[in-house]
Amino acid sequence: EKQLQTRYDQLHAKESLLKSKMPLVNVTALIKEGEAKAKQEVTDLQAEEAKLKQDEANQLQSGKSEIASEEEALLEAINKALEDEERREVAFEQSDLEETLNETLTEELQQMDAEKEAIREYETEVQKEKQLQTRYDQLHAKESLLKSKMQSQP
Repeated sequence: EKQLQTRYDQLHAKESLLKSKMPLVNVTALIKEGEAKAKQEVTDLQAEEAKLKQDEANQLQSGKSEIASEEEALLEAINKALEDEERREVAFEQSDLEETLNETLTEELQQMDAEKEAIREYETEVQKEKQLQTRYDQLHAKESLLKSKMQSQP
């Protein structure tokens, strides 16, 4: 009976020891499970961080593309404005040249008209001189005729 009691006590002690170890086993399992969960969370967080970085890089690239498109549109607008300004300047210069040419041509035409008028006046004067000369010659001839008639009469 003593041996049975001792054996019982040993088994009971072993049972208690196992029961006391069991929570350790459960705690160890829980710790391992916690570590596994923590590792999984770290992995998930790292994946999420990588995804966020990729999203950020995509947004940055998209932003760069958008900026490049806007820059291109601005450059096109600037080039068009410069071309329009150049066309306006050329048109203004052409208009100015045409105006100057018209003024010059008008002045030359006026000068030509004045020269024509002077030539007409000169021709008129020459014509009058010819008429006067002819009249003078006629009168001179008549005078000579009269003088010769007077001399021929006794």
